[in-house]
Amino acid sequence: MYFEYPEKTGQVAVMVGDWKGVKSDLKKNKQAPWEIYNIKTDPGETTNVALAHPELVRQMESILKASHRHPHISDWEFIDGKLPVKK
Repeated sequence: MYFEYPEKTGQVAVMVGDWKGVKSDLKKNKQAPWEIYNIKTDPGETTNVALAHPELVRQMESILKASHRHPHISDWEFIDGKLPVKK
């Protein structure tokens, strides 16, 4: 699953099995780091394990790039700042 949430300074989330990846503050920092949580063993999301799982960080980033679609509202574009070209 992939989610984009423009409020709260722009967030994305990716769910893969028991893993949840989150990037926050994307409107302020396009290079915000991933936070990775095992929601089965850490349902309160208290322990970010991104540094211990670089393969998951790469997988989450790949899913983000493949799943993101440019919105038609500029305030909602916080991933890469590009808006679709009108034809």
